[in-house]
Amino acid sequence: MARLREAVLAAPGEARFSLRFAPAPQWRGRIEGWTQAAVPMRCERCLEPVEVALGGPVALYVVDSEQQLEQLARGEEGMVLPEATVKLSDWIEDELVLSLPVAPRHADCTLPAVPTREVVPVEAPENPFAALQRLKDDD
Repeated sequence: MARLREAVLAAPGEARFSLRFAPAPQWRGRIEGWTQAAVPMRCERCLEPVEVALGGPVALYVVDSEQQLEQLARGEEGMVLPEATVKLSDWIEDELVLSLPVAPRHADCTLPAVPTREVVPVEAPENPFAALQRLKDDD
């Protein structure tokens, strides 16, 4: 799982999956099931390692062409598979990569404390035209 390894801190351990392949009218077939893995990533808030659960449900149709893919009902997912076989480990890796979070973080992570500086009020400098205004007002 080279592509997944590039996105995480350490090589992923075990990936689990359960898939059911079934015939589907007018398509090559339907795949239903789930994928699952836990990988270490860097928390975007505190920059410490965080264990991230990847994967989720899988439900898609296997089709022969892009044209068939466009014919699927709205909300249905599909995979174009013009050849008779696919390397299952590559496909499962794709599913796991697609489930990577954009900004991983701990569930209870807080931002690190930032030292605050004391705010000292600054006196506003006198307006240089104030003297002219006083001269005008004296007239």
